[in-house]
Amino acid sequence: MLSRGDDVFEIALDKALFLDTETTGLAGGAGTCAFLIGLGWVENESFVLRQLFMRDHGEEAAMLHALGEILSRFKLLVSYNGKSFDIPLLETRFVLTRQRLSFEHLLHFDLLHPARSLWKARIESCRLIELEHRLLGLEREEDIPGHMIPDLFFRFLRTGNAEQLDRVFHHNRHDILSLAALTICASDLLDESYVPEDPLDDLSLGRLFERSRQPERSMMHYSRAVEAGLSGAARRRALIALADQHKRRGDIDDARKLWDELADGESVEVVQALHELAMLSEHRERDFTEALGLCERALSYLDENYELTLSFRFKWRDAFAHRRSRLKKRLSKSR
Repeated sequence: MLSRGDDVFEIALDKALFLDTETTGLAGGAGTCAFLIGLGWVENESFVLRQLFMRDHGEEAAMLHALGEILSRFKLLVSYNGKSFDIPLLETRFVLTRQRLSFEHLLHFDLLHPARSLWKARIESCRLIELEHRLLGLEREEDIPGHMIPDLFFRFLRTGNAEQLDRVFHHNRHDILSLAALTICASDLLDESYVPEDPLDDLSLGRLFERSRQPERSMMHYSRAVEAGLSGAARRRALIALADQHKRRGDIDDARKLWDELADGESVEVVQALHELAMLSEHRERDFTEALGLCERALSYLDENYELTLSFRFKWRDAFAHRRSRLKKRLSKSR
């Protein structure tokens, strides 16, 4: 589900390989290569961390060969932005060094995209270092910024002095350990018995399960998010989503309560809630007078709230004006 339908968490942990590279450039391209490849895996209930390093470009082929031997032992590859950066770069280097190696036999789980789905609602930046701080409570001391790493490697090539490279190795080790720990955090969130500490995580999980067409679990998380006392925009998003779930199940009375709360607020969701209530009054309850009153409320709200975008106001104004006209005709015929 987190990886476009692949059941990555069904694979035993000891068959997963965690990978992160340090490279000679941050933009990628044929001229960029990885000079340090960090790898981590579980073995005999311990976590093994290995770092492959090339002391000069002449050792690149040997480093990649060693990587290939390790890759062959695993079924799942776990990375952070690896689909966009690390893996394409390494595949290019396989070709340029004339090695018959690839990642094709591995299922690839790039944690970056699930991390955004799971945690962006409460953690604005989904950089690995930020997630490890907010979710794992870790604080890196004297960590080297990523943009400085290529320069330190080139300085090593020029001088042979490896003293500053210690910081690069330390940075890479941290990345691998955090990647493994955060992957376990993501796996825990998907456990049906797990109750998130932050209701924003329930909101994110509700969306995730809704997209994967698991309405029961989606509703469970949306309900918990609402009951936990979310406020502001996050609460409104949860209310809209939960009302939509109730509507799909045919629980109209439960949906109405949520739409009523939204309709009394001050946000763009007011318009959506009034639209749902107007449809309910017109088509289900056949209360044309009530439906007309809801249309008038919506049109007044749209006319008075200039902070709404013009396109939004025009779209909804046309819709409510059309419904109002139809309702007036129906009311005139019934008299």
